[in-house]
Amino acid sequence: MKVYVASPYDTVLRACNDNKRYARELALKALSQANEMLDSKMELFSPVMAFMNAYADKSREYVMQRCFEEIDGCDVIFIPDVRFVKSSKGIQDEFSYGIKQSKTVIFYSDDTKEAFKKRAGNV
Repeated sequence: MKVYVASPYDTVLRACNDNKRYARELALKALSQANEMLDSKMELFSPVMAFMNAYADKSREYVMQRCFEEIDGCDVIFIPDVRFVKSSKGIQDEFSYGIKQSKTVIFYSDDTKEAFKKRAGNV
């Protein structure tokens, strides 16, 4: 079973003066939360870790399309409780896309779950 581990990227870069190291730090924390919560047999995929350097010169739209393609190949979306996660448009888009694709969404915290459901109109 493959898990798409969401974490903020563009929001972090805009809020933190293009600090890619901090975006990576949050992605690693998100992976750690997923590892803590989910079965060790699940394969964890981080789009930030996979794409941040490979697609650094690509548009947000291009990268989001790649993210959606990765979600298509995953069974579960994991949404962590890390800084900027609730304000990330990208994670909200991933969440909405995953719901439309009938993906299971697992949240690290109930607070984050409620925030996303509220933003999505109680999906």
